Amino acid sequence: MISVLGSLGFALVLIVSAVGYWKYLNTVPPFVPRLPPGPSPNGYVLAERAAMALQATMPAAPSIPPVSGGPPAPPSQPRWLDGTPAEIRARLVRIRPILNQVRAQFRYEWSAAPDLTERNGRPPFSGFRECARGFAAESILRRKEGDYSGAMPPALDAMELAARSARGGSLIHWLVARAIHAIGFSEAEPLALEQPATAIPATITRVRRLRSEWPHLAEMLEAERVAIRFILTDRLSRFGEQSPLQQWREISNNGQSALDNFHLLLTPRSVAFADIDDQYRRLTAESRKPVRQRQTLPLPRDPWVELAVSFVRVGEPWKLERARTDLALLEVALAVRMHYLEHGRYPFRLADISKEWLPEIPVDLWDQPIVYRLKNARPLIYSIGPDGKDEGGLPADAPWPAPSSRGDLVFGALARSQGRS
Repeated sequence: MISVLGSLGFALVLIVSAVGYWKYLNTVPPFVPRLPPGPSPNGYVLAERAAMALQATMPAAPSIPPVSGGPPAPPSQPRWLDGTPAEIRARLVRIRPILNQVRAQFRYEWSAAPDLTERNGRPPFSGFRECARGFAAESILRRKEGDYSGAMPPALDAMELAARSARGGSLIHWLVARAIHAIGFSEAEPLALEQPATAIPATITRVRRLRSEWPHLAEMLEAERVAIRFILTDRLSRFGEQSPLQQWREISNNGQSALDNFHLLLTPRSVAFADIDDQYRRLTAESRKPVRQRQTLPLPRDPWVELAVSFVRVGEPWKLERARTDLALLEVALAVRMHYLEHGRYPFRLADISKEWLPEIPVDLWDQPIVYRLKNARPLIYSIGPDGKDEGGLPADAPWPAPSSRGDLVFGALARSQGRS
């Protein structure tokens, strides 16, 4: 009898311990993010409304028949930037009031509204890209009409929209901002060495300001940490209400091995959240270092962290921060152009340019001075890029060269490699 009671007692202890441990595994710490108060009025929110209105004016994309009897292919976006001047002008008549609304918001402070949901589609981002295409269309039209000074401000408007839409935003904001910047830069780059003297002072001042105000990568990482933590708190709270069998069935669909799924199931959620916060803190601290001193951080041996943050790759952060290098090259090109207009010849070196137009030689993302040379009596302006080797202005063979790639980031060839998205 005693042995039976002892066995029952032992079994009861095991059951209670298992239930307690299961509850511990699924305990999700509450998370109320401390979001900084947004500016009022918020230029981002006001411009977002205009961008959504512009998106509503988009023509229906042509339908594409399915290939080999498969599902219909996704519709392609009409490339109206490539239209005739008459077609571009007609489209701009309809959307210019909206573009002017977005321009008007540049005088306000911007801060991306935190999106703490798993919203699909994200239409405001598409609207921002359409605004950038509208600015580019204005630039293209004026350039085709021979108005080079009037063509530059709309291109800079697109780059201003990029810098502002990235401010305070998470990774998706930065990816969209990168595409928007490429749209503006692809129009500004060929205009730099065609600017009249009257337009250069204001243009170079604006370019210099845009370069100094481009948001820091740490802002994105903090916004991303808050969004991921908030979404995962909600997701794992609902996940914890399921039975062990239901949880196993759900995680078994993620394509990992049974051992990995078992590890995932038995990792306490509180430990996962602590690891996520620690990972983002370390990423943020790393992002504040000079680019060449940054290290690619390994993910902790926590399967929940791997699922949550494995897509945040800052080993090549310049893909998100490249705008500063583009703007540095543009600033030098404008200063070189001004020297040419004042003296009738290009400078032999950047030090020959008046301090009024080039107070100091800008550096690229890797803290390397922008390189200037005369080649065949024409200016050659470039960054030696991530590999730190001067290839004499040989254009890089890839739009996003790795440190092992040959070539430099050559002004005049960058827009072609980035494209208009």
